[in-house]
Amino acid sequence: MYRWTDASGTLHITENLANVPTQQRTAASSRKPSEARGVQYFASLKTRRSHVAALSISSLRRSSPGQTASVGQEIRIPFEREGNLMKIKVRLNDHVVAPFYVDTGASDISLPRSVGTQLGVSAGSETDMATEVTASGTIQVPVIMLDSVQVGGARIENLLATINPMLEVGLLGGSFFNHFSYSINTVEGILILRPN
Repeated sequence: MYRWTDASGTLHITENLANVPTQQRTAASSRKPSEARGVQYFASLKTRRSHVAALSISSLRRSSPGQTASVGQEIRIPFEREGNLMKIKVRLNDHVVAPFYVDTGASDISLPRSVGTQLGVSAGSETDMATEVTASGTIQVPVIMLDSVQVGGARIENLLATINPMLEVGLLGGSFFNHFSYSINTVEGILILRPN
C-alpha cells in the first residue's frame, strides 16, 4: 500500500506505485497488509483461489445501467466517522443494505451473521471454511460467494466473503478495493474510488 497527502491535505491510498504522482513517490510510504495492526486476515483456500482468479475488471461493466462508473471515473462515497473508523452503506446481492467498516488492510469481505441471515445463506456440512485471525484469536468461518457488492456507483460481482459470528458491523476489504484506486478526503468525509 502506498500513502501520500496532497497539497490540500487529502490522504490518498493505492496499491499501485504508478498511481502516485512522481513528485510524491519518494514520500509515499509502503506497508504490506501483514504489517498492519488490528485488522483481520484469513488464509486462502484452493477453492477460493480458483474463484478469485476468475474475477476481472469486466465485472465492473456488467451491472445495471446507470449503476456503475466507467474505468477512471470518480465515485464519491460519503462515510460516517466512528472514532478512527469509516462506516459506509453497502448493498449486497441487490437487496440487502448493511453498514460496513472500510478495512483496506483486510484481504476480503467479512459479514456479520445477521447479514448472512438476511441474505438467506447459512453454513452447511459442505460449506468451505477459512481460518480468520482476529484480535481475539483464530476462528473458523464459512466462505460464501456474493453475487454483487455495491457502494454508491461502484459495483463488483462474484466476490467471496466470510461470515464472522463475532462481528456486529461488516468489514469491506481488499477483494473489493483491489478493483479501484482510492483516496480519502477526511475534511469532507468522502471516500473517493476510481475504477482501474
